[in-house]
Amino acid sequence: MRRRSVEVTTVARTLVDVAVLLDGRPLERALDEAHYLGLLDSSVLAVTLDRNAGRAGARRLGAVLAGHEPGSTRTRSELEERFLALCSTHRLPRPRVNVVVDGLEVDFLWAAARVIVETDGYAAHNGLAPSSATTSAICACAPPDMRCCASPGARSRRADGGSPRAWPTRSGSGRAREPGRLR
Repeated sequence: MRRRSVEVTTVARTLVDVAVLLDGRPLERALDEAHYLGLLDSSVLAVTLDRNAGRAGARRLGAVLAGHEPGSTRTRSELEERFLALCSTHRLPRPRVNVVVDGLEVDFLWAAARVIVETDGYAAHNGLAPSSATTSAICACAPPDMRCCASPGARSRRADGGSPRAWPTRSGSGRAREPGRLR
């Protein structure tokens, strides 16, 4: 295909081509970004994989797609990327990344286990008001039946000005819980 006299390829074909150079998580990141930008059409990708079945990139991309849903692990920071690697290293189930739970965006969610993990604070949630985007506020506002824990670097950004040493419990016991510990 040509545009303004320049040979171009579809996003799907580009992903097949770069799959020769990328593998594993870097290829997942490329898929996530294409999905986020609205450039990934799964039906076009399937046809492209079929047409290029003999290519090494198509085999590699197909293998990655077999275990990855495009857009499901789009990270916004190096810390989030490292946390995903930690989960992978310890063979934890793959969480959903940067998803909305009860109106608040959370870094990591294991919906079946009802667990939220926050790795960073307001800087990574800059689209929200600081009072609702800090890690402690997200954990404090988490649904009562969910467990929430936060990384030590993020817990110093409490929206209410209170001590980062303890956050209110959602169990109704009236006792504070330690940040970073599951409820």
